[in-house]
This record gives sequence, structure tokens and C-alpha cells, in this order.
Amino acid sequence: MSSISDTDLTRLATLHATSLDGSLFARLGTRLLERYYRFVVDSEDEALLLERDDSGGIRGAAVLSFAPLSLTGRFVGAHVVGFGIAMLRGMLTDGAVRGLLFHYARERLKGVHATIDDGTPEVLQIYIDPTRRGGGIGSKLMRRAERVAYARGARSMAVRTEAEDNEPVLRFYDRGGYRRRGESVFCGVRYIGFVKDRENLAVDLEKTDQE
Repeated sequence: MSSISDTDLTRLATLHATSLDGSLFARLGTRLLERYYRFVVDSEDEALLLERDDSGGIRGAAVLSFAPLSLTGRFVGAHVVGFGIAMLRGMLTDGAVRGLLFHYARERLKGVHATIDDGTPEVLQIYIDPTRRGGGIGSKLMRRAERVAYARGARSMAVRTEAEDNEPVLRFYDRGGYRRRGESVFCGVRYIGFVKDRENLAVDLEKTDQE
């Protein structure tokens, strides 16, 4: 996706904040999220995938990164002042932000920020309008991400999701041909990593084309 309207940025930021309300970026506010999605759209290393309804509204979105380990650092480096202001405001006014940062600092000291591996393309965010879940939107977004990764020659594609109280999503990836690979902890939340290799990407994409 090469362009996006200001209205779409606002919708995306609001939907992200609503759907991923426990994440650090969501707690730091929609203005920062708008900057984040503008950065993603302009980046050669990321792809923003949207599912829209008939009126053009955004039903769901996903961010696929071909350099997932550096995305946050690249974004913060490009928006040092804006990120710093949002972070300071969050630390002063939001106990949840302080808690997330406490966990993050402790995890850094313990070295538990495990990664899936060597820069495998990864879906870093995927979310759906809470009022429209159950309609196959998540599957469509994942297939589109897989198609982009495959077209760019990726050997595999990764995604991770919360490990606790998340059985439906875990089963979704298990059924979708993903293999569980490792765990990580970020801001106090435990995640399970999933990876699908290129051969299985090709098989599933072919099935989709025949449907």
C-alpha cells in the first residue's frame, strides 16, 4: 500500500487503540498511533494490509514487517520528540504505562526478550473491529500477508500471539499450518511464536486461489 488518507489514519489509530488496548502504543494515544501507521505506509520494510467494508470503512488491519526486530527503533528514531512527549505524558498520567515500562526494564535486565529468529518476516499487529469478529476477516488478512511475504521471496513467515487465555487464536494458527516456535515475554505478557515455511505458504496460497 503506497498511500493512505488522513481519515484512514484516524480510523486505524482508533481501531488499534480499541482492539489492542493493553499494548504500550495504544496506551500512549491515537496521535502517536497515527504517526506510527504513516511511518509503516512510507517504509519499504513494512506492508500495511487493510480489510474494508462496502462503504470503505476499515474492518481489520495487519502490519507485516520484513525487519521486525528494528521497526520500533526505526519509528522512535524518526519521531524522537513526539514519542518522547507521549511517553512522558503516559508515565505521568497512566499507571498502566508505568507498569508496562517496569516490566520492560526488568525483562531487559533478565534478557528474556526472545525473538522468533533471524529477521523472518513477521505479522507484528493484526486486529479486527470487535463488532465484526467471526466473519473470516482475520483469515483474509493472514492470507494477504502470506501472499506479500511469498511474493518477496521469504523463506517463512512468523506471527506471535498471547499465550494466556487465548486458546481460540492459538488453535487458529495451529489449524492454519503454522508451527509453534519458541516463547517470548514483552511488557509482562507471555507470547507464543508461530512460523509457516515457504513450502506450506505456497500450498495454502494455491488452495486459496482455487477456491
